[in-house]
Amino acid sequence: ILKYKLLAVEKERDSLLLLVEGASTNTNKWFGDMESRMFKEIGIDAPESYIREMLQNNPSAIPLDGVLGGTMFFTDMEVLSTKWIIASYEDGHIMGRSIFTYKINPETLEVEFDVLDHVMDY
Repeated sequence: ILKYKLLAVEKERDSLLLLVEGASTNTNKWFGDMESRMFKEIGIDAPESYIREMLQNNPSAIPLDGVLGGTMFFTDMEVLSTKWIIASYEDGHIMGRSIFTYKINPETLEVEFDVLDHVMDY
């Protein structure tokens, strides 16, 4: 009887793990295939990753200065459209969030970011 109970628990655990794995896949409800098409036409195959990486490598876009010797860095981002990305950042002491507009130069694939608005969290 104990063996059957153990098998039942293992089966339930396995099915729960499958549910958790399915739930944790990061599907962006804001940026889909239609938005991706424009980027693929200019040679960017993974536009969300590309835009996030370009912003990640551009900490000077953060509208807040670090305090107490801290350096601001991005912590989380989500591409919202072919024009906007939202990102959070911190320096270990203060935090903030911004909505950025962005433009991609189709010839150089360089990305220009501008802050649309931001909030500071203490």
